[in-house]
Amino acid sequence: MLPTYITGVSRYKTMYTACENDAAHRRWTFSKRDEKGGEETTAATHIHLGLSCVIPPMNRYLNTLLFTAVLCLAACNPAPRKSSQKPAEPPFFTETGSGSHYSNVLAGRKTASGGRYSRDGFTAAHPSLPFGTIVKVTNIDNGLSVKVEIDDRGPHAKGRIIDLSSAAAKALQIQDDGVVTVKLEAFKTDQARAAG
Repeated sequence: MLPTYITGVSRYKTMYTACENDAAHRRWTFSKRDEKGGEETTAATHIHLGLSCVIPPMNRYLNTLLFTAVLCLAACNPAPRKSSQKPAEPPFFTETGSGSHYSNVLAGRKTASGGRYSRDGFTAAHPSLPFGTIVKVTNIDNGLSVKVEIDDRGPHAKGRIIDLSSAAAKALQIQDDGVVTVKLEAFKTDQARAAG
């Protein structure tokens, strides 16, 4: 006895669930299921068609079904889009070293650029960067960053690269520390925004 094959649904709402081929007598026995779920088997019917006449149409049906499934999968998984994000801008200046912050007693003191030091301003002192330069300062210990404007010269203590205002030190959570390791970075876009 050959394997059972699913044949489909007739237009009269009768589900033909399976058919089996008796190759020795060239007969086919059809099983069908009516709408109420009952099952009955028809009497064996002589069919003058060999198995080769039935299998090719079935293969064509399966091939069509497989092709359709592949197309659906391709449509559901489109090619990844190229990222529209621009690469990160490289800094034109970078420096790593020890940083500290101004003492509160220096509030109101005149800076090297001609202004007055304010504890609430995001400013800093650097030995050589031009006044007005915007610098990103990152606390290496905790990863916090803040941008400050260079408006003074310093620090005057040996081995330090920057003195920060009280507001900037608070943003980096170093107001209670004496000296911490920081990274300085300056970007062209920040300078353009400050100038505009």
